[in-house]
Amino acid sequence: MKKIVSVVLSAILILTSFSIFSSAENEKALKFNSDGKFKILHVADIQDNICIAPQALECIAAVCDDEQPDLVILGGDNISSAVSKDKNNDAEKAFKNVKFSINLFMSIFEERNIPTATVFGNHDGNHLVPKEKQMEIYQSYDCFIGSDENAELYGCNTSNIPIMSSDSKKTAYNLWLFDSGEGLEDAPGYDWVHDDQVEWYVKKSNELKKANGGKAVDSMAFQHIPIFEIHEVIENGKLISGELNRTPRPSLHESSHFSAIVKQGDIKAMFFGHDHVNTYTYNYKGIDFVATPTSGVGAYGDESKGIRVIELDEKDTSTYKTRMVNYLETYCTDDTQYSRFKMNDRELEVFPRILHTIRYIFRALEEGTSFLKICYEIHCILT
Repeated sequence: MKKIVSVVLSAILILTSFSIFSSAENEKALKFNSDGKFKILHVADIQDNICIAPQALECIAAVCDDEQPDLVILGGDNISSAVSKDKNNDAEKAFKNVKFSINLFMSIFEERNIPTATVFGNHDGNHLVPKEKQMEIYQSYDCFIGSDENAELYGCNTSNIPIMSSDSKKTAYNLWLFDSGEGLEDAPGYDWVHDDQVEWYVKKSNELKKANGGKAVDSMAFQHIPIFEIHEVIENGKLISGELNRTPRPSLHESSHFSAIVKQGDIKAMFFGHDHVNTYTYNYKGIDFVATPTSGVGAYGDESKGIRVIELDEKDTSTYKTRMVNYLETYCTDDTQYSRFKMNDRELEVFPRILHTIRYIFRALEEGTSFLKICYEIHCILT
């Protein structure tokens, strides 16, 4: 009798655990809205000081409020290399700095309950705080949906995020996240998506295809560093929209990544950050190659700074819509905000930058901005 009771209790515990686990998973699951739409914000290269410029954070928050996205994907170089450094090589202090900086933008998404995922860039993992430790910080937020479930693969957080149909009956779309690595210490150029990551992608892509009745699941991919073939894409592809303002800086290593994507036939578009000032969309071999500029205001770049909006429609997942929300055109239209924008521009020469800073201080005070808030902004520039 005791044995029977024990078995029954064990079964109840297993079922209860499964129910809790399933409920938690379902809460994290993404799906098309009842109108069949799904909107993504691609936020790339915030890459600022420890204290991120308040104007950048305000712009990010404003785009979230205006666009009401279903998902935010951070495009890598979310922090600058300097954030995870410490002159005394104090790893604990560096970790606190990284945590502080990440919280400045993650709290925006957390407060709005916007599901958020990330790929890592060449600046994220440098120095004293590895990407795996940063992943733990991201996972401490309820809104974060990523996990380094494939930790055996090269890099950190190469994974996929399915988007379910509006009736939750099937995987209607898929998002691929690839860790494209960091800068190389012993060779020129940048890292790349390695063969083990490519093998994982092909296997997972085939699994999704099989579950979808033998039809490839329409997808898009996000990685920080452009693929090796990007110059081939620009030379031979068709410019669909946007601008090529700077020669892309991809890896110098030709990998199996691009050929695998062409063969699998599921990825309709690849989104990159890294180059800060490019906004192009090129189509090559049936795939769109899309550049998102910096979403910070302190990182180097020109006046293309902003956030990319991507819109999907469940009725036709073979295509998508995309556009840029430009900070200057949308949120920095008066003299005060323009001077504020320019005083944060590290590429601007010293004297013009000082002039914009002085102008901003006087105009902000006239408009009633608190002196303490202005002092904090100057502190953010100098930190």
